[in-house]
Amino acid sequence: KEEVLLAQARAERSGLDFSTIGYGLAVHRALSGNVEGAKALLMELTSEPASAAFGRSAAEVEWKRLSTAS
Repeated sequence: KEEVLLAQARAERSGLDFSTIGYGLAVHRALSGNVEGAKALLMELTSEPASAAFGRSAAEVEWKRLSTAS
């Protein structure tokens, strides 16, 4: 189910879906113990052009936090 949501969000990168859904799934991965999977998704999110989307901004902060924690 996660991959289906992520695929749909990736298909609509011009909207807020990818940032919002991607950030939520990255946090879910991290909390489930898949820190490397979370970091990979957060890196993908932060490589997107800068935007005012909360998910994009939060992804930057979370990626830095997870990168310094391990």
